[in-house]
Amino acid sequence: MTTAQTKTKPAIDGAMLMKRAEDAFTLKTPWQAVLREMFALTMAARNPYDTQKTGLVSLNSQFDATAPMSLFKATNRLMSELVPADQNWLELDVGPVLANKLSDQQKQQYRQLLTATTNIAHTVFDGSNFINAQWEAFMEMLGGIMGCMLVLEDPDDDLAPVNFECVSQKEVAIELDGKGKICGVYRRRDAIKIRNITTVWADAKLPKDLQDQLKNAKGGKNSDPSCELTEATYRIPKSGGKWAYIVLYKGGKGSDPAQLVYREYDENPWIIYQWSRMPNSPYGPGPGILLLPAIRMVNKVRQMIVMNAALALAGMYLAKDDGVLNIDGIQIVQGGIIPVASTGGTSGASLAPLPTGRDFNLAQIILKEEQDVIRAGLFDNGLPDPSEGVRSPTEILERVRELAQDVGGAIGRLTRALVDLVNRVLGILARRGLVPKINIDQFNYKAVIKSPLARAQQLQEVQTALQFWQMAVSIVGPAVAAMLVDVEQMVQWISERMGISQSLMRDDADKAQIQNTIAQLAGSAAKLGQIPQAPPSAIPAAA
Repeated sequence: MTTAQTKTKPAIDGAMLMKRAEDAFTLKTPWQAVLREMFALTMAARNPYDTQKTGLVSLNSQFDATAPMSLFKATNRLMSELVPADQNWLELDVGPVLANKLSDQQKQQYRQLLTATTNIAHTVFDGSNFINAQWEAFMEMLGGIMGCMLVLEDPDDDLAPVNFECVSQKEVAIELDGKGKICGVYRRRDAIKIRNITTVWADAKLPKDLQDQLKNAKGGKNSDPSCELTEATYRIPKSGGKWAYIVLYKGGKGSDPAQLVYREYDENPWIIYQWSRMPNSPYGPGPGILLLPAIRMVNKVRQMIVMNAALALAGMYLAKDDGVLNIDGIQIVQGGIIPVASTGGTSGASLAPLPTGRDFNLAQIILKEEQDVIRAGLFDNGLPDPSEGVRSPTEILERVRELAQDVGGAIGRLTRALVDLVNRVLGILARRGLVPKINIDQFNYKAVIKSPLARAQQLQEVQTALQFWQMAVSIVGPAVAAMLVDVEQMVQWISERMGISQSLMRDDADKAQIQNTIAQLAGSAAKLGQIPQAPPSAIPAAA
């Protein structure tokens, strides 16, 4: 544990913090029924709202696999398009405010330092449990109202100094300040083993109540006692953006909460991923919840189809109550013989099959329509079957563009959360002395997300600019177009939009030297009579 994290316990009103946590969870209560149903229909095996505590979670409520499979595919696609594993999806660069204060040579030096810092950050992301935690957080967000990741330093692991933990949204509640910004994140640990408290928090101080429970533990149910803890994380007022992280334990009835852990961070240790936000609420539905009516319909129609198939295969029978047929002695089995006094006559057969066949063409139509809605809502609209014909590159690009448009608003929120994640990781690495202290405020230093989906909107801007250039060339010709458009700045702008590292671009001194060299070559050629001498102003600037 680094000294930058652990602080002396200040005088904190634990009861007030518990009250703030209680209010935050109360505000979240209306979403509980929706989340319980959503998890039951799509992620029953990991449903945190299931009260079953032992054995495997029952999957009897799931009859259709469209939503679970599409949810998995959407999570995988979001991972590969936003934070692809083993790829450099992040770049640190000089922000616009600092860039105006630096010379070109200083910018180059800063960028070399930031490139080295980026490589170290990527090493942490690739060599830790980040990919697993990020996948789980995206799955929670797509199928619920948010994905929650707790990022803490692991002082006992030098190879993976940062620990990423995805926390179930059931355990977490958010608090907003008067400006609508997140000012508090609260987590309820319903049952944590008392012996594990000092393992999770090395700096934890157990109160006498918990020490006595460990000391008096006996065999049977009391051999390994557990307790309930509340983790309160809130922004410290008038502290320059610092966050307090506190672990509280409330003992018996009426007792004041005991403070087990107190830490201060320069960054919020919680990364909250949200697909949407509703006005005057910390929460918003993910695509899974928006599709819940279709998921519910598909599940019910599939259940009815399965039930009808069972009736068609096994059949149902009508038994005549004639005082002769013994119902208790009948078993409908393959090759079975049922002794009866009569099987027909004027009064009808003693035993006859009950017609159960139904025309389920309408059910299949409804099922397909709703399944298509679910797949489209979860972006499970891959390329059509190759047997239907070869698709053109234009169609493939249009599908990628359509995906970018469908998730455009959410990508902005997710990108902002990823910047907070990068800032948190850099803060931990700086306290360990692995990187210099860098505050990603997007003004002096900025984090650029280079993943395909984050770049989709900027690539659209690039395509528009290139179309404009082609139209200008076709109208006035390349020479006049070069006079009207600053080609050098256009290339620089395109490189920034496409996520090209600025360390690959020439600085002003190099460009001036190349321009002088071209001018000298042009002058030499003119003297030899190969081309007429051109004035220096007519020589286009080198890109």
